[in-house]
Amino acid sequence: MLVAGLGLAGWAVAGAAPDYALLVAPMMAAGFGTSFALTGSTATVMGAAPSAYSGAASALFNTTRQIGSAIGVALGGSLLATATDYDTGLRISMAIGALAYLAAAGLAWLCVPASSDKS
Repeated sequence: MLVAGLGLAGWAVAGAAPDYALLVAPMMAAGFGTSFALTGSTATVMGAAPSAYSGAASALFNTTRQIGSAIGVALGGSLLATATDYDTGLRISMAIGALAYLAAAGLAWLCVPASSDKS
């Protein structure tokens, strides 16, 4: 989540019309960070659920993931559409996404145990 947050922050700093080479690293960081965050969060949720409820846990996790993605796209699109110009909307949208990822990373650091002993 930190990598994805830093990637979105880099995109926000780069602005709306930077040289393409400036966007490669932030876009890669955002994509890789998101993919690793989803893998880790899936493993955490499924590992915490009792085996009798694994189907329900999987369904609930995927439903909330889809709802969160839809809300994020809708909010980002709304920010772009209502901003005074594209550059401002893009910077605000990416900055809010970066803050959300960094907040989620902080919550995970504080709330998810480093290891669990399931005996």
